[in-house]
Amino acid sequence: MAEHYKITFEPMGVQAKAPAGTSIYEAAGIINIPLRADCGGKGLCGKCRVIVDPPHNLSALTESELGIFSPDEIKRSYRLACQAQIQGDVTITIPEQMADSREARGKTGLRGKYPFDPMVERIGLQKDELPEPKDGILADGASWVAERATRVAGHEVFIEDLGALRQLSRPEAYEGEITLVNHLKRGITAVIPGNKSRSLGLAVDVGTTTLAAYLCDFHTGEVIASSASVNPQRRYGEDVISRIAMTDNREDGLAILQQIVVEGINYLLGRCVEEVGASAEDIDEVTLVGNTTMEQIFIGFHPHGLGVWPYLPVLSSPRDLRAEEVGLNLNPGTNVYLFPVISGFVGGDTVGAILAEKPFLRDEMCLIVDIGTNGELVLGNRDGLWATSCATGPALEGAQISCGMRAVSGAIHKVELDSRTGGPTWSVLGDDENIPPVGICGSGLIDAIAVMRKMGVLLPNGRLKEGMPGVICDENGVGREYVLVP
Repeated sequence: MAEHYKITFEPMGVQAKAPAGTSIYEAAGIINIPLRADCGGKGLCGKCRVIVDPPHNLSALTESELGIFSPDEIKRSYRLACQAQIQGDVTITIPEQMADSREARGKTGLRGKYPFDPMVERIGLQKDELPEPKDGILADGASWVAERATRVAGHEVFIEDLGALRQLSRPEAYEGEITLVNHLKRGITAVIPGNKSRSLGLAVDVGTTTLAAYLCDFHTGEVIASSASVNPQRRYGEDVISRIAMTDNREDGLAILQQIVVEGINYLLGRCVEEVGASAEDIDEVTLVGNTTMEQIFIGFHPHGLGVWPYLPVLSSPRDLRAEEVGLNLNPGTNVYLFPVISGFVGGDTVGAILAEKPFLRDEMCLIVDIGTNGELVLGNRDGLWATSCATGPALEGAQISCGMRAVSGAIHKVELDSRTGGPTWSVLGDDENIPPVGICGSGLIDAIAVMRKMGVLLPNGRLKEGMPGVICDENGVGREYVLVP
């Protein structure tokens, strides 16, 4: 049995035991301390840098670390959490800009009423006595309930879902009034004791970086709650290629990624219903979109085929799932509608955007742009649509920028040119207006480039103009860096 050592993480003061040979990154994951790992733990991005004490209780510096750290940083005991393996008791200090915040901004502002035509309905049945046997034969309870529901609803109702049948078998289903959740395609999906008329739907967007959930009232069409968080899969890589590699390289990789994304959705689900004083049994249907890799992992399909030519998804058609099949904390039979995808890298989220904007009904040419970790573009009109995708997140979230970060508290998100001084000014995300900047996110990068062009710091060919304030040159006198915040 491998020897275990005490690991202390600062500044949070959390301690844990980890076996010898465990990487710092793995040890942090065991106790749910998030660290950035944009490259998926391959030692390439340098975002998981930490400070260690004592350094001799870790494995030797790897070639990746020697290429990333300066001699001064090595002297100050910097290590990459994904590369350094534990060989003794050690204290790990996480620099503020390297912590992977679970905060998600810009996803929860959606409110209002929208056109709706739900596939589910609630049917209330009063308490009734079981019928007398006819010719000595009594029909089964499911048929009896379905016949009563058909009379109340005015159209055929049937019950086949195993979870609903199990709920129907319980004594309380015959002791008083019951509420049936009827899906117009799948039949009765839940049998709930009492008069429970509230009917809600949950829309989920599974992004590579961010999860978002929106709770809708099926009686009014109003979005009544929303919640968002970082996709917990992010600890295994910043982009979809890293997630695919995780499932290819680890036997339990797919199970891990599927489990933690479902846990993340259940967390948001709970926050939404709590916000409006509802319960999980009030949710009658879930719709879920994401890029193709995210949808396949959610459903438990191995994404290997998306990482090799010709990049084919297992299925491109929509799927109706049961909540129990994917692990959502809802009535077992609750319908989960998974959006269809277009191709290996153009997914259900793009289909959702197309359905919302309806370019296929327009004469004029339309362009839909979704800038996320995986970026998609759709161009066309009623004559036809063309779609494609590219990786945008690693650039816009600062994956290859030494001070790059997501749009969370402490990130510079806006840069402007000060007309009085002729220099740059910046704005920082956060509830405290005096919060200091700890990095720069994608919108800040775009602004900074524009301001640097206006100032003449950045030349049309992409070179930094030597001699300008803030430009740092290398030993050959070539401008290599620009200091935005001294």
